[in-house]
Amino acid sequence: MNENAIINKKEIQNMYAKGLANHKWLVGHYKELIKDYNNMFVAIYDGKVIDYDTDPRELLKRLKEKGVDISTVAIDFVTDNPLLYIL
Repeated sequence: MNENAIINKKEIQNMYAKGLANHKWLVGHYKELIKDYNNMFVAIYDGKVIDYDTDPRELLKRLKEKGVDISTVAIDFVTDNPLLYIL
């Protein structure tokens, strides 16, 4: 096993805390996000939208190309129509 691949407990806790903070920000600003990103997937990091797209695969592809560590990014589909999200 590669030593660089080992993640210690503290790192996991930090990743979880960052991811949770990004998710909480997304939930807390959901209504605001609908205004600019309705029916799109948004990526949130450090309290801001870092990218968005209608296609989640393209969004993830761009984030990876930019070198973004997606393990702590909150990504969700933003919509003013909850039934659309279920479909």
